[in-house]
Amino acid sequence: MRQILSIGGITACIIAVLGFWLAHKSKAALEPGILTAQITTLAAGWESQNMPASGRVVNIIINDAQTGFPADKPDKKDSGGKASGSQTLLESETLPLADKPPVLKSALVWFKRTFLRKTISAGANNSLAESLGNIPNAVTWTHKGFETASEEEMALELTKAVIKAADAGAEVNIITQGVSAAPALQAVRKLKGADRKGGIIAVGKLLALDMNKPTLQKINPAHFGKFSRPGNLKELVNIWRSPSPPHRMMIELFSQNHNGTWFHAAELFPEIGLRIINPPEPTATAAEQDMLKFVKALIKQTTVIEEVMDNLAQAAKAKAELRKAAIASRALAARADEKEMTVDAEPPDSTSRIKSGRLKEDMTRVTACNWYDARKYCKGKGGLPTVNELKDMRQAECTGGERADTCDKVYWSAETRGVNIARVVNFSNNIVFPATKRGTSFPFRCAR
Repeated sequence: MRQILSIGGITACIIAVLGFWLAHKSKAALEPGILTAQITTLAAGWESQNMPASGRVVNIIINDAQTGFPADKPDKKDSGGKASGSQTLLESETLPLADKPPVLKSALVWFKRTFLRKTISAGANNSLAESLGNIPNAVTWTHKGFETASEEEMALELTKAVIKAADAGAEVNIITQGVSAAPALQAVRKLKGADRKGGIIAVGKLLALDMNKPTLQKINPAHFGKFSRPGNLKELVNIWRSPSPPHRMMIELFSQNHNGTWFHAAELFPEIGLRIINPPEPTATAAEQDMLKFVKALIKQTTVIEEVMDNLAQAAKAKAELRKAAIASRALAARADEKEMTVDAEPPDSTSRIKSGRLKEDMTRVTACNWYDARKYCKGKGGLPTVNELKDMRQAECTGGERADTCDKVYWSAETRGVNIARVVNFSNNIVFPATKRGTSFPFRCAR
């Protein structure tokens, strides 16, 4: 009996020592950090090129090898040919990736991670990382759920990476896929209030694909039960396709002025010049590749999505005002020359009402048209004004007790962003926001 106990004790010791050694080796796979090593290389390049701090940015891409990029799912049709299901707040539902795996599977994942892990990388990048590979200064980490690293270990690596980027004087953006949004948010929260070299450590944008607020709360209720945007994160944008028919792409925004505002991608994409399937149907589903373009636009452009959201909030009011303006402009045109001018319900050119030159310059203030027609009319008349020139006009006409009929209008400017976008100025609140050049109608006025 003693001999059996002795053999058992020796075996237990051997197993314990072996387990300790394997656990130590598995933990050592966390060092050196997969992200921090890439950022160190970026920083060395910046230093050798004397890159100013204003040009330094790190775009961290975290993608899950267990979560393939969501495939296009066309809207399901009922017998009447209409999309089945309706878009309500219930569509902001928990995604399947938040479901707890079986106990046996969870135990196996823990065992592999604790004793058999050789690296925290799942190997080659998946389709998401490859699709976003041309984003400048991108560092990538492809993981495999929480098998290659636990939620806490991923949060620690991301914390180190953000600190490393801050030490190099770089702005940081993070793009996550699936469950990696949870450790990314934890990392940002851990750094709230921390400073390096006299500056606060902050993250510009966190774009979380295949994620929304209810899913985060289910993944980690202790950490995300009372959900809020960390103060050192400028914008959190969750992007997902609803699992309920008709599987529309949804976007959820947390920023300084928006606490979980959500909307269809089909509402947003036309505002920034991106295509949607089956336009102009209001229930059209966004194309998958265009969602990638949307992510790239948010990363590359300095314009924050909040500006576009404010644009959408003004859209209904602007459309109503434009209808009134169109009616008023036609009435003025008819009075200006009843014999020579006719009023068409649908004029062949959106500036035809003022092309004759018989109307006063003030007519352009209420005539709505796209950016190209506005620019064409103002050619030779000083051109379209810049944003600052429009703001000067607003200052003269809508402040200091002045209240002209222009003060509730939105006007085109000459300033553009890329091929499809121009900037407009809202005279009612002095907000500048982007709009599509061809697909949007606004009043205009020529530079003085």
